[in-house]
Amino acid sequence: MPSKAKIIKRAITDAIMNMMTPPLVSIVGSLSDKSADKLSKTLTNVIKFLNIGAYKNIRANLKVAFPEKTDDERRELAYRNAVNTVRFGIDFLRVLKHPEMVKTCTIPPDDSIREIVGKSAIILCLPHLGNWEIFGQAIPCFGFKAAAVAEMFRNQKLNTLIENARQHNGLVIIPRKGAGRKVIGALRDGYSVGFLADQNLSPADGGVFLDFFGLPAPSSTLPALLAQRLHLPIVVGASVRNAEDKFEFQFIQLPKKADEYPDSDSLAQALLKANETLIRQYPEQYLWTYHRWRYIPSNATDDFVKRFPFYAVKRPYPCPEPLMAQDTCNNTQTTKG
Repeated sequence: MPSKAKIIKRAITDAIMNMMTPPLVSIVGSLSDKSADKLSKTLTNVIKFLNIGAYKNIRANLKVAFPEKTDDERRELAYRNAVNTVRFGIDFLRVLKHPEMVKTCTIPPDDSIREIVGKSAIILCLPHLGNWEIFGQAIPCFGFKAAAVAEMFRNQKLNTLIENARQHNGLVIIPRKGAGRKVIGALRDGYSVGFLADQNLSPADGGVFLDFFGLPAPSSTLPALLAQRLHLPIVVGASVRNAEDKFEFQFIQLPKKADEYPDSDSLAQALLKANETLIRQYPEQYLWTYHRWRYIPSNATDDFVKRFPFYAVKRPYPCPEPLMAQDTCNNTQTTKG
C-alpha cells in the first residue's frame, strides 16, 4: 500500500495534469503538419542533448535488435526514431482535438485489405508501430466494426478526451480490467478486436517467453488462445506514416490458419515474428523507448545475460532452453552497460 506522502504527491500530480491537459490539447492540437514536424525535431534535439532515459532506451534497444548495423547507422536511426516518437505524441493530441482528422490523414483501404478485414470478425495483433491509435480509430471510419482493449489513464480529463475521439470515429473500447468476456462477446457480435501484442506480460501473470529480435521476451498468448478457441482468423497489422504524412494500412497474414498451429504458444510466436517483420520494414517508427527485454530468464548463462540491454533485470522465471541456443539469437554483441 502506498505511503501517505505518495498518496498526497499522486493527488497533487493528478490535479496538475488534469488542469494542464485541456490547454495542452488545445495548443498542440491546433498545429499543422509542418509545425508538428518542426516541433518534433526541436524537442528531439533537446532530448538528445540531455540524453534522457528514453533516448538511452532507444539506443540500447536498437543495439539488441540490429547488431549488424554500425554504431553510426544506429545513431542515425535512433535520432529518426526519437523524432517519430515525439511526432506520435503530438499527433495523439491533435487527434483528441480534431478526431475527424483520422479519416483525412489515412489512405483508404484497398480491396485486398477489405478482403482481410471485411469478411468477418478477426483478431488484430498490432505492434507499437506507426500510430496504433490512428489505426484503431481509422478502421471503423472505413465501414468496419472494430473494438480494442485499452487501459484507462489516471488523468480523467485525458480519459474523457480519448473516449470522445474514439466514440466520434466509431471505435468500441473494452476496459482492460475484466476484458475477457467482453472481448469474446464483441468477437461473436462481429467486431474485429485489436490487441497490442508486443507488450511485456510477466510470467507471474501468464506471460510466456517468446523470441523477439533474437532474445526471449515474456509475451501474452491471449490473442492466439482466442483465435484457436473461437476458430477466428488472426492477422498482424499497423498504420505507418508515408513520405506524404499520410498513414497506410499494412497487414501480414500468417502462412497457416490459427487452428493449424499445434498450440497457442507456437501461434503466438508466429504472430510475434510477423510483428518483427513489420518493425524491420519501418524501424524508425517503432516504440523503441519501451523496456521490451525487461526480464532476464533465471536460467540464463553469464554470456547470455550480456546480450540484454542495461535496464534488464534477472527474475525467477526460467526460459525454454531452445530460445537461448546460439543459433536462435541474432545478437552476438555485448549490450549490457
